[in-house]
Amino acid sequence: LGEPLVVIRRSALTAVLADALAVGTLRTGLSADALLPTGDGVRVTLSNAATLHADAVVGADGTHSMVARHLNGALSNRYVGYTAWRGVADCTIDPDVAGEVLGPGVEFGLVPLGADHTYWFATERTPEGGQKPQGELAYLRSRFAAWADPIPQVLAATDADVVLRNDLYDRDQAR
Repeated sequence: LGEPLVVIRRSALTAVLADALAVGTLRTGLSADALLPTGDGVRVTLSNAATLHADAVVGADGTHSMVARHLNGALSNRYVGYTAWRGVADCTIDPDVAGEVLGPGVEFGLVPLGADHTYWFATERTPEGGQKPQGELAYLRSRFAAWADPIPQVLAATDADVVLRNDLYDRDQAR
């Protein structure tokens, strides 16, 4: 779209946003269990049974969203046929190679992340709920070993403890 791509770690973005709030505003380690619209906002019941009053509630909690269920009733989730892996490598890439590389039923994406890191993701058509017996990162290193540089180098510079594997889901359209 002609705009620069800006990538930031979730923890850094959370810190920037949290620092802009009044002290005591942000509560972590809790989930919202119920919402009740009031005349001047929303009463939120938290997982520790505490209640809060808010002017508005933002539902950014994924396909299992309590906020979406509150607004739309139960929405069925369905596996979309792909699994995704994500990680951050301790290396840099040339910004000109950032983007996605596609293969049959698989893709790999690379994005510079700050001065010293690269965010990457991979997706593959695979059965739901699987785990790679040799470990997720070992599997990915083998799977993408023959792909163009810098993909193998990025995976080599990734710590296995930071690799996330998530099956991808969509939910029914709200009525």
